[in-house]
Amino acid sequence: MEHLCEDMFFAALKDYQCEKYEASFEKFKKAAYKYIANSKYKDYAKYYLALHYKLGKPIKNDKKAYELFNEVTRAQSDSKYKDYAKYHLALHYKDIKNYKNAYDLFNQVAKSNSRYNDDAKYMLAKCYESGRGVGKDYKRAFDIYLDLLGGKSHYENSDKKYYNKELEDDVKFKLANCYSNGQGVAKDDNKAYQLYLDLSKSKKY
Repeated sequence: MEHLCEDMFFAALKDYQCEKYEASFEKFKKAAYKYIANSKYKDYAKYYLALHYKLGKPIKNDKKAYELFNEVTRAQSDSKYKDYAKYHLALHYKDIKNYKNAYDLFNQVAKSNSRYNDDAKYMLAKCYESGRGVGKDYKRAFDIYLDLLGGKSHYENSDKKYYNKELEDDVKFKLANCYSNGQGVAKDDNKAYQLYLDLSKSKKY
């Protein structure tokens, strides 16, 4: 039965990648719940079902989305989808102001090699900067921002296969603020100015 679940998962994934969301939604449901045999593909399917519910493709249901993300984080099988689910769940905890749980999950994903590794590090730095979910620590926040900007290879690992320019700009903005305000590092108006100057070319800033 496991091969049937696997086949259904990949059929659903193909539909999802082709933006045939109604078809992929139904197939992911079958992969997640129809087959009795335990299979890692059931958990993978639950992750994509959660995405469908979160994005409203084709049905919007935030409560169901985060229930499924939570199920995937507790799955016995380890996979990149488990880390993906942890990141989405961490964002949810942040939004509902459960900062301790958000921090814990961001910290776990930051130590992983998943596509959300850098995003989680960025959110972790913001936790240290704001003191939400963990003690306020400007130096720790600055060090994480600096590491993210200095380690551009992190932005293009084998799992991601994309360059996250928007995240890089966000990190530059945070670093510029650190230098400008002397938070976590000695005040340095010249470095702050250079970073702000770089950001003047950004569409976001």
